[in-house]
Amino acid sequence: MWNSPWFDRVWNPVGLSCIRGCCAHFHKRVGISKLGLYPPRRTVLVGPHDIFMTGVPDGVIRDLFMVMARHPMQNFRVLVEHAHRMEQWFGSWACHTLQQWLAESGIDWPLPNVHLGVVVWDQDTLEDRVGPLVASPAVSRFIVVPKFWGMIDPTEITCPSGVYSPEQIRACSICNGVPAICYNGKFNALRGGIDEVILLDDRLDDRSVLWHDELRELCDRYQVATIDLLDSRS
Repeated sequence: MWNSPWFDRVWNPVGLSCIRGCCAHFHKRVGISKLGLYPPRRTVLVGPHDIFMTGVPDGVIRDLFMVMARHPMQNFRVLVEHAHRMEQWFGSWACHTLQQWLAESGIDWPLPNVHLGVVVWDQDTLEDRVGPLVASPAVSRFIVVPKFWGMIDPTEITCPSGVYSPEQIRACSICNGVPAICYNGKFNALRGGIDEVILLDDRLDDRSVLWHDELRELCDRYQVATIDLLDSRS
């Protein structure tokens, strides 16, 4: 699963042991200085452990974003499972101090070399995670499908703002009521929000073949980029 064409290196700055409070010393464990040794323009996967998981302090997440800001020649894919924590963090004091530091350093926000993505397996995880993902500031957003547990349709996501009548003004943080994106309470993440879909399930059964092909067709229809592990093996 982790040997695929969507990244070149893995940077795993946090781990399960972080729940014991060791995150303050993450820089001693992961060898951040090695990031500067990578060839320019390589794609670094920040994971597979989620930097937004429970137990990782807000200040540590801020420091990790500072590290990524200091390595503008690398592109970072931040892979997230705790999407709601991520959305909340971007409104926290830690993110505010990060933005102040970036402004003083003359660095753009959101960081131009950081891409945010979530892991989904079926429509339920898609519904739960894509809203917070799209509401989080990023130059680019992606979803990763490691294995199909059910059909995935990013064009039919229940709008987090609820169902509105055509006369009402939508004011959600995701689409602000743009009819082409949000219609009758349904949000089309492929038309606004998701820039790339990464398909990693290379052991498809009869049902998942259909789900895979339909999702790939949807991405093509809305001109959303895809990386498909099946393509890389052909």
